[in-house]
Amino acid sequence: MKKLKHSMDWTSIGLAFLTFIGGGGVAAIVLLPQKRRSAELENEAKVSEQWKELFIQSREEESKQNRLIDKLYDDLTEARNITNRLTTNNAILKLWKCEKLECGQRKPPISADPFKKLEEEHQ
Repeated sequence: MKKLKHSMDWTSIGLAFLTFIGGGGVAAIVLLPQKRRSAELENEAKVSEQWKELFIQSREEESKQNRLIDKLYDDLTEARNITNRLTTNNAILKLWKCEKLECGQRKPPISADPFKKLEEEHQ
């Protein structure tokens, strides 16, 4: 049996070197850092765009919440006004209710002329 020898002579080395250069090996080595930086920049741009969208979305949500809070305060103010009106009307009705039960003559606790009632009480 013959032993195969793998010997590399200068011709083989030169041929491999020329193949490497001709096949774009040097360009790949030189451009690899640029490709990596380009990919990093593209990734940073995507992340920046995502943050921008999140910021805009949070601003829109904040604005929506502020409008809702303003509406709730308006509703609360209106409810307080209604309650105030009803309480006032109730107080007025209590002042004008009749002191005599089941009678045909209405006699409210106060009269249209408060001094008239005082004069009647002192006579």
